[in-house]
Amino acid sequence: MEIYSQKDPRWSSKKMGASGYTMGEKGCLVTAVAQALTHAGHNVTPGVLADHLNNIPLDPRGNGGFTKDGLLIWSQVQWLYPVFTYGQPGYKFVRGSLKGSNFSHWVLETPGGEVFEPYHGKAGEAKFNREVPAVYRQASIKAAVAPAPAPKPTPAPKPKEVSHKVKSGETLTKICMDFYKLNAGNGYKKALEVAKYNGIKDANKISVGQVIKLPVA
Repeated sequence: MEIYSQKDPRWSSKKMGASGYTMGEKGCLVTAVAQALTHAGHNVTPGVLADHLNNIPLDPRGNGGFTKDGLLIWSQVQWLYPVFTYGQPGYKFVRGSLKGSNFSHWVLETPGGEVFEPYHGKAGEAKFNREVPAVYRQASIKAAVAPAPAPKPTPAPKPKEVSHKVKSGETLTKICMDFYKLNAGNGYKKALEVAKYNGIKDANKISVGQVIKLPVA
């Protein structure tokens, strides 16, 4: 699974609604949500999510997928992706102040405890300033269902018998020797079995053009 960074040049310059902010500047939460959807098997990049949020029709307050200040509107994520249920236990979106910085930042914690830090695009523990309490939002995401494997083709059943049209000069023994790869002695024994199988009273009497059915094991 690809680990996303909000600074990735593929989407870092994308705007966040009418706020004037770009994904590279303030897109940590959008990146974390895209990472969660991808982790659940839905393969949504931060760029795709930002595009979807930017293309939602504006409400009477002028908000689409973002507020005028560039804040993510959770209900719009849920509207875009019905597998995403805001407020339910599952994925945690944790906000705090990273050590060595003075700005608020969001990271993702998966149900299994993995942590993805979207500013640098790294997996691992996020080191927050303990003086500033971290808060979190959560959402459940239904995992993508893998497509069922294509059924294996059923092999054609092997024929139970093969028809052979007697040619000039052939005997039933010779036919059995050639078809079953037998020596003369075993070929004659097989000829007796084939004669009985075909209702032939005398294995030594067959005629040109006669159709012999050779049973296949």
